[in-house]
Amino acid sequence: MTAVNTIPLATPQVAAASGDGATVRVWDNANIVESFSGVTLPLTYSVAREAYATVYRNACRSLGVSPSTLDAEADVFEQMIGHLDGRVYYNVSSWHRVLALLPGFGANQPLLERMMGAARPGGRPGEQARPIVAAAPDLAGLAGFGLRAGAGLLRFERRARAFEGTIQRLANESRASDVESMSIERLLDRYDEVRRRALAGWHVTIFNDLAVMVVHGALRRVAERWLGPDADAIVNRLLRTDALASTAPAADLGGIADRLRREPGCLALLARSDDPLAALRSEPSLADLRRRFEAYIDRWGDRCPSELQLDRATFREDPGPLLSIIRALASAPEAAGREPIDRARAAAWLDLRRACPVPPGPGRDVRLRLVRSLIEMTRYRLRWRERMRFARTEVFAIGRRIFRAMDARFVEAGVLEQPGDLHYLDIAEIRGAIRGTLPPVDLRAIVRERRARFEGYRSGPVPASRLETIGPVVVALHSTPAAATEAAARTTLTGTGVCAGVVRVPILLAASGLLVERGSLLSHSAIVARELGLPAIVGIDGLMAAVRDGQIVEMDGSSGVVRLVEAPGLRAGAPERSR
Repeated sequence: MTAVNTIPLATPQVAAASGDGATVRVWDNANIVESFSGVTLPLTYSVAREAYATVYRNACRSLGVSPSTLDAEADVFEQMIGHLDGRVYYNVSSWHRVLALLPGFGANQPLLERMMGAARPGGRPGEQARPIVAAAPDLAGLAGFGLRAGAGLLRFERRARAFEGTIQRLANESRASDVESMSIERLLDRYDEVRRRALAGWHVTIFNDLAVMVVHGALRRVAERWLGPDADAIVNRLLRTDALASTAPAADLGGIADRLRREPGCLALLARSDDPLAALRSEPSLADLRRRFEAYIDRWGDRCPSELQLDRATFREDPGPLLSIIRALASAPEAAGREPIDRARAAAWLDLRRACPVPPGPGRDVRLRLVRSLIEMTRYRLRWRERMRFARTEVFAIGRRIFRAMDARFVEAGVLEQPGDLHYLDIAEIRGAIRGTLPPVDLRAIVRERRARFEGYRSGPVPASRLETIGPVVVALHSTPAAATEAAARTTLTGTGVCAGVVRVPILLAASGLLVERGSLLSHSAIVARELGLPAIVGIDGLMAAVRDGQIVEMDGSSGVVRLVEAPGLRAGAPERSR
């Protein structure tokens, strides 16, 4: 794997230039790995990179960054994400540079780091990392930014609903169109039209992310200052809501499994069948289950693991894995009910009042009202953040269908050799091949070479979550960090607790708790786990190297401490990596 070479983060350099003038770039995938997990093929990466560049440029424009500044920083927007050893990373340096274009960057830089789950450029344990310095805005510029931000807050929900409406219209048009019969050129035109219409309003999601960053950061600062060591546990419970879009599919799926659990004859019929999906579609006794199953796919069929990877089939396209999940849930013992959200929040409010160190009186009441207000604002922003994620899933589902049809047309024409080859080309190469702007090349040879390279990425070692490169990335020296080796011998790991609870979890056998190696308090997994009341810890450095398949794990979702317990029958030695 020599296409991209990296060295582990080492020196406290600001990501601009090293002592000899070489550019220092800091890469981190602690948060983006949730969206693009594992090896990501060139087509998916290139579509995502174009989207990041356009959306963040539009977001800065809407917040008043001048056209001349946007033009001067054009290269920064093109480098929001990178593709290292087949994995997608944030270019942390570019993210900080983009935030530096906005007034108040100095105060908001730590908030960005917390939201991304990434330290600032140049930081390493025990050292004070230096921030990228933003130009001090004049008073007129700061006032103008404040007015635009305020107007954006007032108009946010109207714009967000308009964006959702646009995405829903695009999804409806996609389902009503016969893309499978379109020509290659028409398919590309259709993709570019979808891209243009979707990205035109997408920056409203960035405005909400910035609001989440600021409000959540203010909440955490106030809580930590006033509530002491209990702050995180109390705030995490208070942030639960009953209106999170991301938990609706799980609730519907659980309802189907519960219904099947109460019908042992139907469950047994599926268990006996060599082809459970065919049995579901043909057996009269499974008619009720079939209706529920089809209704779920119609509504949530594109929400699945790796839903943004354009080369992966969704449940809508391959419903077999979904039926397997339902059968597994229905066959498992019925889980004990988790604490209802209303009860959990009420208890947390009582804990909040008890924990507040200020004696009863006006000052104490003001503090409690401020915390309550910040909680409500953060919950509102988190609800919209998850709704925007669903809209993003819809757009990628439209693109997936277009590219699958395009892939078939290229194979029929003999330009590519086999289904799936298109995903080894990036979107610029596809446009160039169709419209005649690509230099003469053998696309089949390019795909063959890339297939072999990406198979190497899949079978090789997983790169570190945080990397630094000096100079041209393609020639930077590569070194495997020692962190993974050290983690394998540890029996206690620590991360960021996002939902309280102490459980022992047989990995891959029960969803009693959630452990995530990457991520932050505002990661999708953290938000959903908190909403479900599922004990969870994110950002556990070295988790995948330390935990073995079948191992018993004890976790404390309040403190973020994970203890590894040797399971009977496990052979000592090098741990197996769970994928």
